[in-house]
Amino acid sequence: MSQVEKHKIKLLERDSKRNYVILEMDGEKVRIDKISNEKRKKWIELDKKGSVKRISISAGLIDFGTHDKKVFGLYRLLWYFGVPHGISDWNQYTCFFELKYKDFTFVLDDARDHLRINSEHDVPRDKYAEYSKPEKKAELAPPEEIKNEFRSLIDFLVKYPIEREVFPL
Repeated sequence: MSQVEKHKIKLLERDSKRNYVILEMDGEKVRIDKISNEKRKKWIELDKKGSVKRISISAGLIDFGTHDKKVFGLYRLLWYFGVPHGISDWNQYTCFFELKYKDFTFVLDDARDHLRINSEHDVPRDKYAEYSKPEKKAELAPPEEIKNEFRSLIDFLVKYPIEREVFPL
């Protein structure tokens, strides 16, 4: 059974500027926000100054099965969230998006026939080695329930047809 089948999900609203989507999951309204370019620029500046470093923690994969289906899934991400935060110039991935869900930052990027999902956490650079240890990473990681919800929502957005009543042509 796929992750989406565990939740009843419906798209309620997509921001015309592609900054957020609002969905209904199991009767509860939830929101996914695209991280603003201003916030990314601030983080890049802090990184350049050497004051913060980012820890990535795997939050799972969404498997498309084929490259063609993955490309279509990425197109749908563009439809919902606009221009990606970055585009790769090597073979690791094509593009990536930074999204906020329930106070956690998640990064989506594509690799082979799947979409990788990582939770991202900014830590003081001088404490990076400490936070890289498995027990500290476990403290930073979102609860499994949040990771499962986010995976289900993204799976829904990238695999299911866009509803005309939400987005009239």
